[in-house]
Amino acid sequence: MKIYYNSSLWGKGKGINGLAQKIYWQFEYAGSKRCIPVIYRFPKGIVFDIITFLDEVKLHDFFEKYEAIEETLTPLQRRCAEQEHPYQAVPLKEIWINGRRSESGYSSCSTVSIPWAQQDDGLMLVRKAYSSILKNTACFACERFCVPYPKTDSLKLKRCCVSCGLIK
Repeated sequence: MKIYYNSSLWGKGKGINGLAQKIYWQFEYAGSKRCIPVIYRFPKGIVFDIITFLDEVKLHDFFEKYEAIEETLTPLQRRCAEQEHPYQAVPLKEIWINGRRSESGYSSCSTVSIPWAQQDDGLMLVRKAYSSILKNTACFACERFCVPYPKTDSLKLKRCCVSCGLIK
């Protein structure tokens, strides 16, 4: 998969492809197992994906409960439904690269792959690229983050270490 220096999961990028650094960092958040398989390095910063493995039974139950009434939900009911959704994004407060906080923030986007929900699966390239970790997973989510390097001599980086602070 060719990754460019942006957070888009769909658009074609411009410029050079990122240099892949495999990390396969696994963690759990909000009751879901997650993985950052690779960090892609660029002269300006990094791009990485957080893959969330979704429970297909919980997704089916959620869709059964809300699919027929989705258009009639009040704003409050919609917010409650969003809180019940089996997928919850990882709310990153800050991202640190090699011990330095990225002060310029980050950009991100996310989507969910639910093949049986009659949605256009825009994540086929992601599924193929990360097939080794997604081989037994029908449903998953992908959040892509694009983070500029902190103010430092980023050209001297040989390896990249990333840590994130969550919003509490």
